[in-house]
Amino acid sequence: MVDKKDVLSILPPHIYEALKKFKNITDISLSVGQRIYVIDKDFVGKQTLNLVFKMDDYEFILKEMENWNGEEVKFGSDLRSGIMDHMTRISKIPGSITGLSIRFGKSIPDSCRMIEDIIRDNILIMGEPGVGKTTLLRSVAGNLSQAHTVVIVDDSGGELTGYISVDKSVDKCIIARGPSSHQHKLIQQSIESHAPEFIIVDEIGDPNEVNNLLNAVPKGVKVIATCHGNDLSSMINSSTLSKLLGTINSVTLKADIARQQGLPQQSVNQRTGNSLFNKLVQVASPEIFVIYHDLAKLTDLYLAFKDFEVEIRSPLGFEWSTYNNFPERVEEIKLAMSQANGSNLNSVSGLKKVYAPRVKGKSLAYIQAKYEIVSSLDKADIAVYNSNDYSKALIGGKLPSNIPVFIESDQLKNLI
Repeated sequence: MVDKKDVLSILPPHIYEALKKFKNITDISLSVGQRIYVIDKDFVGKQTLNLVFKMDDYEFILKEMENWNGEEVKFGSDLRSGIMDHMTRISKIPGSITGLSIRFGKSIPDSCRMIEDIIRDNILIMGEPGVGKTTLLRSVAGNLSQAHTVVIVDDSGGELTGYISVDKSVDKCIIARGPSSHQHKLIQQSIESHAPEFIIVDEIGDPNEVNNLLNAVPKGVKVIATCHGNDLSSMINSSTLSKLLGTINSVTLKADIARQQGLPQQSVNQRTGNSLFNKLVQVASPEIFVIYHDLAKLTDLYLAFKDFEVEIRSPLGFEWSTYNNFPERVEEIKLAMSQANGSNLNSVSGLKKVYAPRVKGKSLAYIQAKYEIVSSLDKADIAVYNSNDYSKALIGGKLPSNIPVFIESDQLKNLI
């Protein structure tokens, strides 16, 4: 019997039990005749279970989905369905093998707080699968909808807005939902019918979607979208996504012109036309964002083989780095954050007294529920700082070295 507080309860009991050790699951792959694998943010890489998924298991899940939703299971033409009142996308695995792919969405309304100053613009959010693009996009949409007309174009599974019912974080938005294969039509219809100030689209990549988005901006609609990729170069090298930067053509320059421009070769790519997006936000992790301000200009510099600066924002502060060096700097920030955060407060056993200056709201409530708050470091065996205080203490060399130190962050807030 399904427990509507626990999406995993749609799974057969033996699979449910095997998954109990995972606390932060993002994806489950279930293919009949193959071993089950899980992606969990607390583990590196795919975790394969010593369980083979069977046809009986598949039929069990469909039955439980039916019980949960109160209706027959319906998969759209994009092979996607979902779970009512949850942002859990359940997709049929295409081909001769029967199976399901489950992706768990999460609403974190304030996850866009570090980029809140730039979200009223045409922005592309880029990142690798599972890094938190959709979570960030949902937060941006909810934030904007408090004062603007926002249309969200969502797929059949309702991963962005919720399946059947709409998640409260985006309930002020207009929802245009349909199979991902019809997404380009929904974009066009939404612009014509709802006169939105902002249109929100998750996972663009289809040429028709790109063309309809290009038509949106001249009509005064701002576009915020996500796509897969790991940096600006992957966008430029995509025949579809590169159109969003303006048409990029290969040209051959005269030798003297190439020398004058400091180019290493005569055959180069050049951008013509306007870029749809003014900024690119690369999600390096749920709390680390690499921002390409003035995307058109930076694209031209990249095509001219010139380095440029990007902004890195994280709980450790905001800083600038060159494009060529930022991946290394991001890894340094991740390491510093992991040393500060540990895995979470619950992982620190036997420690009870917490020094948490200027930590407020839900984070403080969580700490107070489980720990004793003390007023000075010399009485504490854990310290929790907000991101600004942590940055100042780190730069000033004032972080305590004799006790675990944590940063107040989305990671902490999610434990509430």
